[in-house]
Amino acid sequence: MQHLHVGAQVAIKQRVLEDNLWHLGKVKAETLLPAIEGPAWGYRWRARFSVRHVRKKETVLVGFHERKRAAMWPTSASAMSSRST
Repeated sequence: MQHLHVGAQVAIKQRVLEDNLWHLGKVKAETLLPAIEGPAWGYRWRARFSVRHVRKKETVLVGFHERKRAAMWPTSASAMSSRST
């Protein structure tokens, strides 16, 4: 959908949401509020999130993958994915 105008992308996403709510939960909105839109560019960031069970330590690691590597950076549950500019 990235080839479409931003307004068209938002309209399609809203329609998909409405269709899924009806299909999965038989829920139909009586009133639709306007979609909240952010900046048109620069909001699409990719984060590779991973969860692994470590048998030797009997624990679960939660974190993000390093770029182009299998290594993982463990993180706490409260950490957020962000990119500094």
